[in-house]
Amino acid sequence: MAYKPKVLLGVTGYLGSGKSTALKYFKKHDFLVIDADEVVHELYEPGKDGWRKIKDFFGEEYLRGAKGKVNRPKLRKVVFNNTAKLKILEKLVQPVVFNEIRKRIQKAKPEKVALESTTFDKQRLGMDVTHILWIDSTQKACYERCFKKRKLTKQEHKNIINHQKKPRKIHFTIRNNKGLKELRQKVDKIAKKL
Repeated sequence: MAYKPKVLLGVTGYLGSGKSTALKYFKKHDFLVIDADEVVHELYEPGKDGWRKIKDFFGEEYLRGAKGKVNRPKLRKVVFNNTAKLKILEKLVQPVVFNEIRKRIQKAKPEKVALESTTFDKQRLGMDVTHILWIDSTQKACYERCFKKRKLTKQEHKNIINHQKKPRKIHFTIRNNKGLKELRQKVDKIAKKL
């Protein structure tokens, strides 16, 4: 990465921990916020790089509708029940996602970035991150948030979090079990420190 922001905060945690909400609060502190999952959504649009990779490797049965968008629920179901396929998906899609994230940072040239992702691989984004924030929440709270937002079953949620790894090096931890007001206050404190 030619341009490197002064602060590149990696925001991570298990699915449903409150990462996306925390990201919105960082935006109020003049952070450029990037949600890796939203980048994936965009790259899965018909004709985009991620879409081509899914179509070429997994096949057209993982596309849906007249426009042939990636069928994310079907893809999620197969990869989180098959570790080998999950690793293949990560090898196919992660480099494209990370390149897109770097392009966005290059274009904006911000001083502070908050980047939400489930992984900060040393070979990719991990080498650019200056701090990592781990958002912790009870498994019950994580599941309830996922059910409201994505209608995941308990087993689907469990399968996904079983594949997520807590980073070895964490600079900040937020326990998100008491509601939005407390989450915002905790984000405000971290943002001020940075």
